[in-house]
Amino acid sequence: MELYDIYFNCSQLLFLVFSHLYFIFMALDLICIIQTKNAVSFFIDIIRIKFDNYKFGAICISLISFIASFVILFSNNQFVILLGCKDIRVMPEGTYCYYVYATNENGKTYTLPAKIDKINRLQYFVDNIYFKNGGYLYFSDGDYIEYEDTFTSWDQNENDWEIKLTNKKIYHEKVAETNPFKPINLVLPFIEVFVIFSVTIIYISKLHKLHHKPL
Repeated sequence: MELYDIYFNCSQLLFLVFSHLYFIFMALDLICIIQTKNAVSFFIDIIRIKFDNYKFGAICISLISFIASFVILFSNNQFVILLGCKDIRVMPEGTYCYYVYATNENGKTYTLPAKIDKINRLQYFVDNIYFKNGGYLYFSDGDYIEYEDTFTSWDQNENDWEIKLTNKKIYHEKVAETNPFKPINLVLPFIEVFVIFSVTIIYISKLHKLHHKPL
């Protein structure tokens, strides 16, 4: 499984809602802990009463916290970019250079570097395609396309081309690319994960203390 696949799966709405609600729950409990100096939690009471098992409760809390933190981090495109993912579908809006498959009117397909504008999460626009001999194709009237689509457009010489995007990264001297990595966008997810794991440690410590106390 590639990084993009993990990013795509973690970006599903159900996982995102669960993870961020879990963070909110933990953050509110952390505020109460700071204010009262006492880690009393409804969540802890449920585990204690339901299972009366310190080790099982600690494992449950740790596992849930790990899953929520994993989703929060891997649903953030900046985090997967930091890990080395170069898939264009992960990149933020901007201008990039990737290979495309370009098929001419005679049915011959070339794999060539192209200047691509990413408009938003779903829409792309191919500006130029570059040949090894220094020549290039220019598309001024092309349509915005989605990553999976094959589209037809006419170049500056009115020749018909079928273009399909790929996630194969390439660099070209004529393409001034957008820097996709913006560390500031990692601050919030790192704070969320820090809060989740901090409260998790407090929970486990509290469960350990309550383990031998009567209900």
